[in-house]
Amino acid sequence: MKWQGIISSRAEYIELAPEDINSLMNRGKLFYEMGDHPKALTDITRTIELNPDFIYAWQLRGDVYTAMGRSDEAEADFAKVKELMEQYESGRLAESGD
Repeated sequence: MKWQGIISSRAEYIELAPEDINSLMNRGKLFYEMGDHPKALTDITRTIELNPDFIYAWQLRGDVYTAMGRSDEAEADFAKVKELMEQYESGRLAESGD
């Protein structure tokens, strides 16, 4: 499987840099696309813990919760996306996830 090689290389990098939010997000997104929602949730939640203003992480976690049938948690994450977008648009929040 093409995904396994990519995931393995991400896992190795995350071992070396466990707080690299971009690697965590990329691996979480791959897990999500593969349908491995629990693993996606773990990586994306860790990303949010490291950078709670990372709008895309909240959006993707809401998508994962939706795919898992956890609508209440998804709605809470989507509400957080809206809140952060409003802060960003008003200039109270710097762009996150760079």
